[in-house]
Formats: sequence, C-alpha cells, structure tokens
Amino acid sequence: MLKIAILMDPMEAVGIGGDTTFDLAITAHHRDHEIWVFQPLHLRLDNGRVMARARKVKQLQRVEGDHVDWAEESVLDLGDVDVVLIRQDPPYDMGY
Repeated sequence: MLKIAILMDPMEAVGIGGDTTFDLAITAHHRDHEIWVFQPLHLRLDNGRVMARARKVKQLQRVEGDHVDWAEESVLDLGDVDVVLIRQDPPYDMGY
C-alpha cells in the first residue's frame, strides 16, 4: 500500500465525470492506497520538514455530490509519504 498526498483543487468541487485527478485518486483508492488531499495554502516548512494540513480520504465513489468522505484533518509530514502529486488546475496564481 502506498501513502499518496495530492495537492489539488478542492475535491468537493471537481467534476467526477472528467477530472483526471479524481480519476487517479479513485483508482488508487480502489487499489487500497492511502489518499491524502491538501491545498497550497496548507503547506508549511517546520524545522526543515515540509508539512501540510491535509485530509485523509475515507471513501471515494462516482456519485455526483456524494463522491468523497473524509477522515478528520491532520498535519501530514510530506517526507513520510510515498508519492506527492501536484495536480492543480489553471489559472495558476502566486499561491500555487
């Protein structure tokens, strides 16, 4: 099992029928990988470690409006994950 962190647009707002980041996340979730999601503004550097306030995905499904269920938000050390995906849609801004 991999621990995957995804920097992406808010999961609640994605179009589940055509968003490739959602496709990657749901495929990984169905293969029993651990999925975490965070936003650029939730990143920080803490004593040389890159940290993010992130939410762990409990459930992903292709049901519009009910496609994600979350565990509680927590602080994630990105050095402890296997994969970090940066998948934010344009337009990019300085926060990105």
